[in-house]
Amino acid sequence: PAPYRGEGGGMLTEKEQLIVDAAYWRGQFDLSQERVSALLRAVDEMPGWIAVIKAERIRQDAKWGEQNHDDFKWLSILVEEVGELAKAILENDPHGVEELTHCAAVCVQWMDAINNRAALKSKEGT
Repeated sequence: PAPYRGEGGGMLTEKEQLIVDAAYWRGQFDLSQERVSALLRAVDEMPGWIAVIKAERIRQDAKWGEQNHDDFKWLSILVEEVGELAKAILENDPHGVEELTHCAAVCVQWMDAINNRAALKSKEGT
């Protein structure tokens, strides 16, 4: 992505850069500086970890597309991520928090899938 600037014209924080990169990888390649500033203002209103999880969700969508698995498949995806987290913890990997972020993002995506299923059933029932 292009070298965007923060509100005061300075370099982006690590969190801000993560959000911009996630938007870039989602396919929003036309990010103007104004759009980046608006995105960062919205993210600043979120607690830090929620913003990081949201960015990871955007990255997952860009990589895998919309996922509509059954609950057993979601469970297997989550357990795989938990296994990677356990490995990182056992190995004292300083990047273990990234695996924890992946776990949280998978849980959020699973909840979205459940809501999407319920909405589809409701729509079919009408």
